[in-house]
Amino acid sequence: MDYKNKYIKYKTKYLELKDMDLNNQIGGGNKDDIKQASKRVSSKIQKPNKSKLLDFSLLDNIKHYKRLYKSNKNIMNHIFSKDYKPLYFLDDVTIDVVKTLINEINIAENDKNIKGLIIFVGSGGGDTQAGLSLLETTNKSKLNIIVIIIGQCGSAATFIGVKNQSIIAPYSTFFIHQYNDEENGQRDELLFKRDIGNHMNEMFLNIYMKYSSITRDNLINIMQYDYYINSETVIKMGLSDFIISEINIINKYNGKGYENIDIIGASKWQEYRSCKDIFIKIHKTITDKIKPVVNVSDLSIGLNGIIELAFILPIINILAISPIKTQCVWKGPLHESSLLFSIVCDEREMKKSHFAIINFTNLGMEKWQPKLKSLIYSYLTSENIIINLFKKYTKLPENILNNLFTKRFILNSKECLKYGIVDKIYK
Repeated sequence: MDYKNKYIKYKTKYLELKDMDLNNQIGGGNKDDIKQASKRVSSKIQKPNKSKLLDFSLLDNIKHYKRLYKSNKNIMNHIFSKDYKPLYFLDDVTIDVVKTLINEINIAENDKNIKGLIIFVGSGGGDTQAGLSLLETTNKSKLNIIVIIIGQCGSAATFIGVKNQSIIAPYSTFFIHQYNDEENGQRDELLFKRDIGNHMNEMFLNIYMKYSSITRDNLINIMQYDYYINSETVIKMGLSDFIISEINIINKYNGKGYENIDIIGASKWQEYRSCKDIFIKIHKTITDKIKPVVNVSDLSIGLNGIIELAFILPIINILAISPIKTQCVWKGPLHESSLLFSIVCDEREMKKSHFAIINFTNLGMEKWQPKLKSLIYSYLTSENIIINLFKKYTKLPENILNNLFTKRFILNSKECLKYGIVDKIYK
């Protein structure tokens, strides 16, 4: 089979899977579905010529779509299974954190019972050398490694985030930026540091170009302005293979029993690792096919910035993609931080005396971002995630949705029930 026909074959298969949304069915699909999908997809595929392809070669295109086809078909089976060992990279990128991860990878390679690894990534970045070391370790590993961006993936964390077999959860964010250094010194030393910076920036460009479909010029523009992008844009840029779909409740199944998981004061979380233990508990509960019952209480400071939003994104995403039905029980009034992941649960209940607080008027940006364009883009991306969550999981009226970031709201239990924030009120 020549290259062009191979290209058509694997691109067709991949688009069939996307069209059928098989990644939403955990191994589902039958022959009739595939025939129907093939008919719908046939009009999308034309004989390719090199001038119309992406910036990589025809052979690379074949490998790209072949990998996407296999990934889209198989990866979902591993997210909540025990044949792949999960590693949880929900932390700042530091030398100590990466050393621990590398050690776990090395141990797994010597365990014959482990077929592969799944690395959940939720990190805003940190130490560049540590991030590069982790990338090299995963590249050289003999194990099959799947990277799942489950929240924020930024800066040094993106090196592992763009690795082959990388997928992204629906409510995630991603940002890359140019190399930066805060060194001071005399002129000759600064000139030398500039040369180092140029080499480092070139290395960054080569990493992102290798694992994406972005042109060099576009990458330079993106890195210059520290673009903070959502899951859909990540896929368009080829920085990840596909978005894990949220599973409709009608396709979910009840667990064998339930596990209580307490989340108290999520709005007070100050770092990425704050959600780590809770995320691990939820993931393991779902993997054991047990229904997670999230008991939530949060009447603290509310959501003050996109960094606080980043801390709760992994919880939002793991609940959104769970194949097991999830439940949320309010143990007190809720601020918007906890409200965002409570609404994602399949069964939600609150006490008659409880109320919901919605106040995004103080939503601020991260202080490290130096450019106004970057700040605006980051804000709009965060705003889009919040609005999409409320639109999908509640029935909030237009007068609230249109004023989410300009007005403050307090909703009593009857209003929460009316607007689909909860499904049940208990006494």
